Amino acid sequence: MNTTAQDLTGTYYPAAPGARTLREARDLYIGGKRVSAVVTGRTAAVFIGGEIAFEGQLPADITAGSQVNAWAAETALNTTAKEAATVDAAETITAEAVEYPGSVAAHLATTATTPDEHRAAAAAYASAKQESYDRCDTDGALSQWSHGLNEGKQHLAAQIAENGGMWEFDGLFDLDGNLVPAKEIETRFGYAWLLLDDNGRSTGRFFNESKAKSEERRIAAHAKRGFYVGRVRVPAYAALAGGGVCTVMPIVKRKDGGFSVDAEIVDNGK
Repeated sequence: MNTTAQDLTGTYYPAAPGARTLREARDLYIGGKRVSAVVTGRTAAVFIGGEIAFEGQLPADITAGSQVNAWAAETALNTTAKEAATVDAAETITAEAVEYPGSVAAHLATTATTPDEHRAAAAAYASAKQESYDRCDTDGALSQWSHGLNEGKQHLAAQIAENGGMWEFDGLFDLDGNLVPAKEIETRFGYAWLLLDDNGRSTGRFFNESKAKSEERRIAAHAKRGFYVGRVRVPAYAALAGGGVCTVMPIVKRKDGGFSVDAEIVDNGK
């Protein structure tokens, strides 16, 4: 691995903070996902599992591999903390929301498993939102925001439950129709496929889908690179996600973290 000041190209696996000796050092995992950094020259991407936590230039004062590891660990931990704080604000019942309407909604959401139960939870959140507005107008904006988001989340959960807990997502295939180990992730340039190795780890290589308007042109462009974008069906759940107050929204997430060899094939191009 080249670790000169000009070129720190390589793959790094930062250690968890707190180790006092090399013997005590352990790879950093966040939420069960290993943290890594892929550096090409002075351009770096920090991954938490298959998800990008940072993409851009290394800080100018980093001149050695050990500094890359320390910076990558700090970057991953800080990013996770910021995202968790934003989502928790939407999901946590605030001091006002702990009162009767909000607590009923939260209880129903926690215990819901069927479509009707999720819809009942959604209705309870809608009632709690209206009750908050009637009682304190916009002074209860935070609670109303939280209730509204969780109402949408429960409606989405009802749809997933109606599908037997399954949902369709895009999947990446080779031209023989075989599922390719890859996760679709968001980068600063938009969504892209992160190719994985046989152990499910990032290879540092990406496949970007064609932006051609014609479906035929997109398929042809993908085929030239050896891929077909099809569809798979996998277990899923409703969640709140977003990088800030204005962008948090209910979404459907895969339970397998983005890739599974056990995914049900819906369309592999054959």
